[in-house]
Amino acid sequence: MKLRVEIADEAAGEIAGRSRGTPRLANNRLRWVRDYALSRADGRVTLRVARDALEMQGIDILGLDPQDRKYLETIARVFGGGPVGVEAVAHTMNLAPDTLVDEVEPFLLRSGLVVRTPRGRKLTAAALDHLGLASLAESSPAPQPKLFE
Repeated sequence: MKLRVEIADEAAGEIAGRSRGTPRLANNRLRWVRDYALSRADGRVTLRVARDALEMQGIDILGLDPQDRKYLETIARVFGGGPVGVEAVAHTMNLAPDTLVDEVEPFLLRSGLVVRTPRGRKLTAAALDHLGLASLAESSPAPQPKLFE
């Protein structure tokens, strides 16, 4: 009760589920939800309050934040789902490549939304589905026939 807020078990589970298994993120998001509940609700954290607070911050059901989604959308829309080098993505997003490699990609790789190939980063079908771009995977060109079999 360190934060002095009443929180429903379902709300705590929602916050934990959107925190990527990272205690620091869970604590930050819990504080955000608490502040939201104090200013916009009656001070109690219910499942609805937790979802509204996280939605306001741009945290989706997988725990992706706006920067994560921008990364995925850049690969999907600009580079056709990949493969693409991290430097190209970083320049397109106007970020340092180290930021993507150190802060954005680790969770996306663990979540199976992005894979590293010898030719660069590539979105998985799960990422396209999550972004609502499953049609992009279906519209990709058919693989070329093998020259030698």
